[in-house]
Amino acid sequence: RRKDVSAYFKKISKCLDDVHSSLARDEVPHGSCAELEGYAELLPETVGDYLGKEKSEELSDLLKASHEVEGLWEEFNASPEKKSNLPVIKKTAGRFTALANSVEAGL
Repeated sequence: RRKDVSAYFKKISKCLDDVHSSLARDEVPHGSCAELEGYAELLPETVGDYLGKEKSEELSDLLKASHEVEGLWEEFNASPEKKSNLPVIKKTAGRFTALANSVEAGL
């Protein structure tokens, strides 16, 4: 189960990296954002048995916050501060990479 959970988190991290890269190029990654939304919705039931309900819901909320950047990006695309939202996505990707590595190592 550990390898499956680790691989799952690595997929989430890659999706977040893809979203970040697209937004940094001023492209809205609708497909990746939809994937991210799916992860956010399904994470608690996918890995809740492994991480526990509270931790899995916390991670789900983190993904939901990253997913909301897509809507903000479209709404405020003309704003020069738009790129200030990008670190949120990159930071979340880093957390999921760290989590995947921790699970793989025996969390």
